[in-house]
Amino acid sequence: MEQKEKIFRVFAERIKQQRLKKGVSPECVAEETGLKISFLRAVEKGERRRLNREHIYKLAIYFDVKTDYLIGLTDKEK
Repeated sequence: MEQKEKIFRVFAERIKQQRLKKGVSPECVAEETGLKISFLRAVEKGERRRLNREHIYKLAIYFDVKTDYLIGLTDKEK
């Protein structure tokens, strides 16, 4: 598996995992972070193939985890 593919797969899994852990809907995450609901749904389905730092940063802050955790560079959330 290509490195980029792995990052997108891990990112999708971890965003969904963190959202479920927090007990919130994609709509709630979108509202709280200012991200579009269509973006979040595409991410969780693994359909999003482009990410920018701002999106990753906003989600890391919202879920209170490291950006490196979200993209799979570490397994430590904090």
